[in-house]
Amino acid sequence: MHEVSIAQHLIELSYQAAEGQKILSLQLRLGSTSCVAEESLRFCFDVVARGTLAQGARLDIELVPGPEFQLVSLEVE
Repeated sequence: MHEVSIAQHLIELSYQAAEGQKILSLQLRLGSTSCVAEESLRFCFDVVARGTLAQGARLDIELVPGPEFQLVSLEVE
């Protein structure tokens, strides 16, 4: 389940961008051929985010055609 490592990487990128602020939401673009399962990613993100500044953060995922996987924006408190 590579979604765990993807979720961990999303947390790391978010930490860098949030500069110590609580992370409220992440907006992602997820391609239909990206080999990332949306529900698995949501589950893994919730697990990995526990006890961090991203705990409770919302994943807003836009499904698009193709192999794209992109962190579009980040909302912080």
